[in-house]
Amino acid sequence: MKLRSLIFSMRHVIKNLVQLGAIVLEHGIHKLAKDGRMLVKLGIEPRLGKKILKCFENHMGREGLVLAAAMANSSSIFCRVGKDEEKQKSDCLKVQFCHTGSDLFTLLSVYRKWQCIPPDKSNAQSIDRRKLQLKVLMGFGMTSLKRFCGKLNSSLKHLVSNMKDTINDDRVRLEVSVDHNEVNVFATSEHITRTSEIVNSVLKHEGKWLQNECLEVVYKLGSSLLDILLT
Repeated sequence: MKLRSLIFSMRHVIKNLVQLGAIVLEHGIHKLAKDGRMLVKLGIEPRLGKKILKCFENHMGREGLVLAAAMANSSSIFCRVGKDEEKQKSDCLKVQFCHTGSDLFTLLSVYRKWQCIPPDKSNAQSIDRRKLQLKVLMGFGMTSLKRFCGKLNSSLKHLVSNMKDTINDDRVRLEVSVDHNEVNVFATSEHITRTSEIVNSVLKHEGKWLQNECLEVVYKLGSSLLDILLT
């Protein structure tokens, strides 16, 4: 079962990288393309890196950087926390920025609106220490996130409970989106760094366990696994 899951995941990753133009198939071997080498240098999630590269090609580098940053933190731009009434208020505030073209233009309109705010007013609107802040952690992979959550989110609930006890704050929350490959960490400004470090450490630990399991499978199967992936 683990082998099938590994093969499926590898094929899915390769397919996505081919679609992005990051790798090409030459004589039965996958190789890095020009864009692929650029994406490696950028060191960010491939789809965000591709967005930046295409924007620079069309002389819209600034917009590309803004969109990539906004896409990586989209959950914190239109933050929906608190009671139903507060969430509804947040949704209403979002309407003024909505663009009929796409969500990307919506994010860009938010940035342009923010640019127009005077520095002193912008500082006055910043979140105070008692309000919840959001930090988005990305780039850990769907499989690692599933392991991180555990069966019926048991591991996730246990971690949140331990963090609440550690920092003595019951408002700490975690929201995991496997499809978007991100973890939203909610905490006060006083505790957001500490909670993010804890979550990041646990996720990296899960990633190492997964990597070791994959290496073990590859070691057992040897070159036969590569033959299966390339067929």
